[in-house]
Amino acid sequence: GDSARLTRADLEGGLDAGGVEFGLPRDVKGELVVHMVEAENLLALDWTGTSDPYATVKVFDEKKRTRTCSKTLNPEWDQHLLFKCTLGDVAREGKLVLKLWDRDRLNANDFLGELYVDLAPILDGRIISIIDQPLLGVERGTVTCDISWRSAQAVPITSEGRNSSLISKVATSGRAAAPSVADYGDNTDSIAVGASVANAAVRAKLAAMRTVSAPSATVAPAAAPVAAPFATMHGEVRVHMLRASSLLPKDSNGASDPFAIVSIGAIKKRTRVLYMTLDPEWDELLSFEGLLSELAQSPLLVRLWDRDAFSKNDFLGEVAVDLNELLRSGRIVLSRKPLDNVSQGNVTLNVTWVAHRDREEPPLHAICFRG
Repeated sequence: GDSARLTRADLEGGLDAGGVEFGLPRDVKGELVVHMVEAENLLALDWTGTSDPYATVKVFDEKKRTRTCSKTLNPEWDQHLLFKCTLGDVAREGKLVLKLWDRDRLNANDFLGELYVDLAPILDGRIISIIDQPLLGVERGTVTCDISWRSAQAVPITSEGRNSSLISKVATSGRAAAPSVADYGDNTDSIAVGASVANAAVRAKLAAMRTVSAPSATVAPAAAPVAAPFATMHGEVRVHMLRASSLLPKDSNGASDPFAIVSIGAIKKRTRVLYMTLDPEWDELLSFEGLLSELAQSPLLVRLWDRDAFSKNDFLGEVAVDLNELLRSGRIVLSRKPLDNVSQGNVTLNVTWVAHRDREEPPLHAICFRG
């Protein structure tokens, strides 16, 4: 049958939310966490051909800002901005305003673009993930961040600002980064921004995607897993194969025909073949059903291959992902992870645990709108 959902109307009306999916009434105290990850391809507004960008976030009549990144069009803040609030506050506020600025010491700061974010998904206990979203009001520029809500009883964030233990950056010219893990808390889904995951515009902008994470992993090693109930729940591991880049050219035309085989234990799934490219963008969801405690006993293995019609397929590299992180956070993000056992190439993918419920999962939907 239908299970109750905590809606905006429930929060405004003061409904006792005990037993609903999110399980929290409107007066529960907590904080809205805005994780400002990065921006890219911003306008160059200084005479040096660069800018000194910072971001401001306004919500609940409160404004906070990131630090300034000097002389760059691609700032990487990796900074958390915290706003104390209740779920009722989130329901009443409705939206968040994010603006980017170029810092000028002697003149007025220059506008670099803005974004308006609908906070409604927070009321369903979901995280809002914004990946390379085009900025409004300017000719170019994108921003990557995520927004989540945490109750005051949850594991606290140690400090407001950078948390490098949660982010593993992969330099465009290097291969020295470990798998990046995003800790997203209980039962959350990443929400595609601006369109569904099949939107070609979103796929095109995933080329510069960085790791996105919510700050809930700063706990002592002995702490109980955040999402221990996942272990005994039936559901599915969803592998979102986004893209790979800089793969080895295995064909005489200087390209390859790459596809991926993804396996958990003896279960194997594969993507479609993309022809004559070293930078495939699959944007495909592969699903593995079962108990998470059983699925997590085996690593997720992703192997890339070059399709050959008349000979053996050529190996393009592989990565192994420890699924035990799903027991703690329900989500893993790998951004431009270097492929193992080859001289070049990287892969970007998301792994999410989705517990099966009586009701259907809500569809991915847009969360940004023009103010």
